[in-house]
Amino acid sequence: METILLNLEGLTEEELVRLKLETDASIAHIQSQIDSARIDAQEGEYSDRNWWKKANSARKIKGVQSQQLQHALGQLRAEKRKKNSSNFESKFIEVARRKLPPELFSELTDITLRLVEQRDEKTPAHETSGKRY
Repeated sequence: METILLNLEGLTEEELVRLKLETDASIAHIQSQIDSARIDAQEGEYSDRNWWKKANSARKIKGVQSQQLQHALGQLRAEKRKKNSSNFESKFIEVARRKLPPELFSELTDITLRLVEQRDEKTPAHETSGKRY
C-alpha cells in the first residue's frame, strides 16, 4: 500500500506550493476519470472493480496529502509572520530608545508592561486604566 503522509521536512514555501498544486491537479485528474467511469456506467459500460477501488483510494490519499500540504504551508507562513513581527518589534524598540527622550521611552515601556500584564490576566483591553495615548 502507498504511504499516505508525505515527508515535508526541510521544504521551502515555494516547494510546498508547487507540491500542493501538483497534488491538487492529480486529485482533479483522478476525479475526472472517476466521473467519466460513472457516465460510462450509466450507459452500460462498467469499469473494472479493482480499477474503481484503486482510483477512489488514490483520490482519498491525494486528498489527505493535500490537507497535509495546506497545514504545512499554514505553519510555515505563521512562523514567517511571527519572525517578521518579532523582528519589527525589536527594531522599533531600538529606534524608539535612540530617538525618544529617556523619560518618554520609560513611560511608554511602563504602560506597555501594564497592558501585557493585564492581557495575561485576561482583562479585556477596553477595561484597562491609566492609558496615556
